[in-house]
Amino acid sequence: MARMSAPAPDGLRPPTLVLAVALALVAALVRLRPLRSLDLWWHLSMGKAVLAGKGRVVEDPTSFTPDQPYADPEWLFDVLALGVWEAAGVPGVILATALLAGVSALLTWWLARRVGLGAWTAVVVAALAVGGASWRFDPRPQSVFLVLLPLVMLLAVSARRSGGRTRWGYLVGLVVACGVWSQCHSSMVIAPVVVVPLALHRWQDSDRFTPAQIGLLG
Repeated sequence: MARMSAPAPDGLRPPTLVLAVALALVAALVRLRPLRSLDLWWHLSMGKAVLAGKGRVVEDPTSFTPDQPYADPEWLFDVLALGVWEAAGVPGVILATALLAGVSALLTWWLARRVGLGAWTAVVVAALAVGGASWRFDPRPQSVFLVLLPLVMLLAVSARRSGGRTRWGYLVGLVVACGVWSQCHSSMVIAPVVVVPLALHRWQDSDRFTPAQIGLLG
């Protein structure tokens, strides 16, 4: 007699996944626009300086005092941006930024589902969040922040809901994500403010967040 497989969680059912993918595609397509960020060229020059100096403390080639050492706090983003630029030029940078917008929408939607919101409600929440921040999706470190913030929150919630080795896996992922965040954008300082309440929340029998916790996500 064949064994019956367990039903897929609601968040993994095909209709729900279609909603998530559609949201991510819309978020990415909205961000496909001409390159206007002048900061990109500074980040590219800093990426070259970091690679040439083999460290984050370099001489800023665009400074009026280039002989003064500068500790680049966003060196990882600068190097990654330089890699995309050298590999694919302006189109690659535009596509990479659009991809970040799509991933941010998908992670925000998944986070909303993990805290108990319905599929359509999660779409509305994610659309409002990513739509409100769409003007911030430029090829700058803040775009990485808008991806890592929902990722870190999702990992914290998942670690709290899990046990055993699975929990340790989420915790390791949380540490790695925070490490990457700290080398890409100084907004890493807000991570404890959002992670600690989510990680310490006591799940109720309904396995749903309280209105206060949902407000924290907002």
